Amino acid sequence: MDFRQMVSAEDWEAHRKGRHGDPGGYGRSPALLVVDMTYAFCDPAYSLAAGPWGAMALKHLPGLLQACRERDVPIAYTRLTELIRTHPAAGTISRKRVRGIQEALEAPRANDIVDEIAPATGDFVLEKSGASAFHGTDLLKILIYYRIDTLIVTGAATSGCVRATVVDAGSYNYYVVVPEECVADRAEPPHQASLFDMQMKYADVVPVSAVLEYLAGLPPRLADR
Repeated sequence: MDFRQMVSAEDWEAHRKGRHGDPGGYGRSPALLVVDMTYAFCDPAYSLAAGPWGAMALKHLPGLLQACRERDVPIAYTRLTELIRTHPAAGTISRKRVRGIQEALEAPRANDIVDEIAPATGDFVLEKSGASAFHGTDLLKILIYYRIDTLIVTGAATSGCVRATVVDAGSYNYYVVVPEECVADRAEPPHQASLFDMQMKYADVVPVSAVLEYLAGLPPRLADR
């Protein structure tokens, strides 16, 4: 993605003079995170479904998952906590979203991770009630246990849970990488704006091919999973 073309020349220079958009790089010990790629967010038949990027993300994620498993890279998925359906006091993405999410989760298989990218034995499935995958989950403990220094973030929605997770990951001082074909949103403006914002401040937003090349260059992990 050519981020320079997304803003005026003046706005681009305003970002670059503060070194916004400089590459963050990769570490030596990555983990892959798949945020909320459930039927509720991926299947157009559901009320929360993302736009055309949902299908694109589902097309590219299997290859990325396979590459991670071949290198024994830890993989974690998130989905919404079922408590939201009956106990909104447990929290949800935000107070504004309680009713919409409750209604969406009533549909059959709404909170199931899509079959094409289903978790494998050894993968983690975390239930969350907030936007960020770090909020109220064991994600940070998992990353610490495996001595992770790089988080590859995929999933939906780009402008919501993905961006919130990326900001938190950056705040915890991880290298953060977002394969641009592997994230999805409901409309192009928030999708594009969020990719730009993450690239400028919190993550390296790169083609999935670049992530696959990075993974191919890693030695196999020594630690048992």
